[in-house]
Amino acid sequence: HMKMKKKLNFGYGVVIGLMVISTLFSMIGMVIIFKNLQNYANGAQRADTAVKDCRININIAARNIREMMLNDDKSTYPSYKEKVENRLLSINDELEILRNTEKVDNSLCQQYSDALNKWGNIGYDIINDMEAGNNEAAYNKMLNECIPALETVVSVSEQIDAVTNQLKQDALRISMNTFVGGVVLMVVFVIVATLLSAKIGKYITQSITVPIKELEVAASELAAGNLHSSLDYHSSDEIGCLAHNLRKSIDTLSTYVDDIARAM
Repeated sequence: HMKMKKKLNFGYGVVIGLMVISTLFSMIGMVIIFKNLQNYANGAQRADTAVKDCRININIAARNIREMMLNDDKSTYPSYKEKVENRLLSINDELEILRNTEKVDNSLCQQYSDALNKWGNIGYDIINDMEAGNNEAAYNKMLNECIPALETVVSVSEQIDAVTNQLKQDALRISMNTFVGGVVLMVVFVIVATLLSAKIGKYITQSITVPIKELEVAASELAAGNLHSSLDYHSSDEIGCLAHNLRKSIDTLSTYVDDIARAM
């Protein structure tokens, strides 16, 4: 029952609104998906970086211990010891980061932590022996304990590397799937909005063309002399006003003709 201008504006508004809503929902969905993907990828990257930093720090610490053993100048021992301690503290920080990512199984993280701590304790024992002048004991611990412990660290580190590499591959795969899913989601929203818009447009078009057709038929019958044609369309819009006036004209002519017929 809207006026024609309002009816058309309403139709356009609904179509535009559906398009805006579909675009908005698509964008929100994409943002949520990519946010989750970003968190996943960042966690995998942080875990991978933490493992590699641990290996770098322990290698530097081991190099400092070796250099300390080869250096006869005991005045340099405190400097070497400080460097080793700093690297081992950094390893503890990286282990905490690795645990917090929750991307690597806790048992594997604990195994890595135990291997690193074991090596650190052996390293401290070697340093203490060197400071006490027990070079032979320090050398034996380097060969028999420190090197095997370091090999264990490398072995566990490689296992974690395999896990983090798989996580990064999964992130790439999820990224591709997310992109495809996002495109499909947007297409689905656009199709649904288009179908609804077409249906609404068809309804509005019919609300205009059908009553005009009824007016045309009634006018044609009136022109042919049929004063008893029916026109059932009722509305407050412009077409409804025309239908109302046409009905009045038909009724007036029909009454006039009936009066003439009775007078004759």
